[in-house]
Amino acid sequence: MNQARSRMLRPRDLILVALVLCLGAVVALLLGRSSAPPLREGPAPLVPTETVAEPAAAAAIDATAPTAPPVAESAALRTASDLAPTAGVIRGHITLSAAVVTKLDAVFVKIQEAVQNAGDTPTRPFVLTRKERISPELGTPRFSYEDIPFSRYGYFVSVYAEGVNGSRQFATVTEDEPVADVQLAITEGVTFVVLLRDQLRRPVPDTKVFLVPLGEPLGRPLLQMKSDPFGAATFDSVLQGEYEVRAGAMNASVSEPQRVQVQAHLGARSVTVEVPTGARFEVWVNTRGGGGIKDADVSLLAVNTRRLRRLEGKTDWGGRYTFENLIPGTYQLDVRAKDHDTRTRKVTIDPDQPPEPLMLELVRRR
Repeated sequence: MNQARSRMLRPRDLILVALVLCLGAVVALLLGRSSAPPLREGPAPLVPTETVAEPAAAAAIDATAPTAPPVAESAALRTASDLAPTAGVIRGHITLSAAVVTKLDAVFVKIQEAVQNAGDTPTRPFVLTRKERISPELGTPRFSYEDIPFSRYGYFVSVYAEGVNGSRQFATVTEDEPVADVQLAITEGVTFVVLLRDQLRRPVPDTKVFLVPLGEPLGRPLLQMKSDPFGAATFDSVLQGEYEVRAGAMNASVSEPQRVQVQAHLGARSVTVEVPTGARFEVWVNTRGGGGIKDADVSLLAVNTRRLRRLEGKTDWGGRYTFENLIPGTYQLDVRAKDHDTRTRKVTIDPDQPPEPLMLELVRRR
C-alpha cells in the first residue's frame, strides 16, 4: 500500500512536468527557425504576364514608334480617352436667296483665327478654307468642321463666292464652349444710285460716274455708268463694301471724291454728288504801270438768282485770280487792294461763249 502511494504524483510534480514540456516546445521552435533560409525583405518579385490589346486599340498603335520606358506597377497607365480635349467644333448653315441658288454651284467657307499680334514674336493664326457644294434639292447648305483648336482670340467665320455678297460672323471655341454655331448668308448685289447735281441743285446729265472699290472684300470690280437726263447713274448689282465715287474721269474727277458704304442688308440706296459746272473766268488786277497787285480781294455776287451766291478769292503774285465753274448769268465784280481805290464791274457769263479775261487797273490812294 505504501508503494502504491509512492507511485501517485503530487500536484507540485504535475506543475513541474508541464513547465518542462513548455520549455522543450519553445526550444524546438527556436531551433527550427534558425535552420530555415532567411526571408527576403520587400514585395514579392513580379511575375511577367502577357497583355493582349483590343482590336481597336491595336490598330492605333504605331509600329514605328520607339518603345516607351517601363512603367512602375503602381503608376496608372494613361490612354487617349484620359487626355483633356484641346479642339472643338464650328458648325452652321448658309442662307441662300432663290436667285442665288440658280447661279451658284458652290461657295467657300473660311475660318480664320482673330489673332492680335502685339509682341515681338508674332502668333501664326489658324486658317481653314473649305468648299461647300450647293444643291437646290438638298435645301440650305450645312457644315460642321471638327478639330478647331481652342483659342482665346476667337475666330472669324465667313462665306463668299464670286459675284455675290457674303457674310461674316465671330465665333468662340474654348474649353468652356467647345462647340460654336454660326449663321451665314449669301445674297445678290444691291441697286445703288448716284445723283449728280450742280451748284444750283440742277441735274448734270451725260457724265461718267465711277464706283472704285476700296479695301475688303477683295475681288470687287470697278463699276462705270453714265448719268441719264435726270442726272442719275443707276448701278443694278453692287457688292457690299466701301467705294469711292468719282465723276467725269477716273484720274481727273470734276467732283470731290466721296466715299460711300454699300451694305447688302439695307437694300437699294442713293447718294448725291455735287458736280460744279459752268465757265472759267480770269481777272487780272494791275497798277497803272502794268505791274500785278498781289493779295487783292476779288469777289463775284450773283444778281439774277433767288439764292445768294458770293464767290471770293485773292490774286496771286502776278495779280491774277480765276473763278471756276461759273453758272451762266449776271454778276457784280468787286476788286479791293490795300492803299488802292475799289473797282466795281458788271460781268455777264454767256452759256454759249466762254468769257474773255478781264484786266482792271487800280489807282493808288494819295
